Amino acid sequence: MNNFIGKYKIDEDVCDDVLKFFNKNKKRHVKGVLGTGNVVKDRKDSIDIPINGEDAIGDLLKEYFEELSFCLNKYKKKYIYSDHEQSSYHLSGCNIQKYNPGGGFKYWHYENTGTEPVGIRRHLVFMTYLNTCKKAGTMFYYQNKTYECQKGNTLIWPAQWTHTHKGVINDKEIKYIITGWYSYA
Repeated sequence: MNNFIGKYKIDEDVCDDVLKFFNKNKKRHVKGVLGTGNVVKDRKDSIDIPINGEDAIGDLLKEYFEELSFCLNKYKKKYIYSDHEQSSYHLSGCNIQKYNPGGGFKYWHYENTGTEPVGIRRHLVFMTYLNTCKKAGTMFYYQNKTYECQKGNTLIWPAQWTHTHKGVINDKEIKYIITGWYSYA
């Protein structure tokens, strides 16, 4: 049975460039927030850099977003109704996230919460693991499936409740990801 989670691979050197961007921009580091805008560390414990449009065309991130676009096109070819006769959608935001040992997105959630205008418009989610972190990853509730945190692995999935998920927490190692959304215009 199909779970509508696409798994792709982004070049490890490109992942290193995203990490370089994260480490070069320490002044932009912020505490990770929930969709409500609140810091709630027992739910999400991370250090984030929100990415804007200028970042996406900068030297260190441009190649990542080009490879991500290639992954999205593969997803749309496999799941034609994710794109067919849909309102146009676009990259609407993303974050580079660092989870220190014991940190992570610790509770079950989905990306199209229906409570905020931004969340309501979310259509697809993407996430790339920027490093390999043993005994860490992402667990999907209804699919009863866990994806391991392997550098370069990129997941794309629907933003709705059908893809409720949470992080697999590692108490000893740091985990890095870049994640974001494609949303309806």
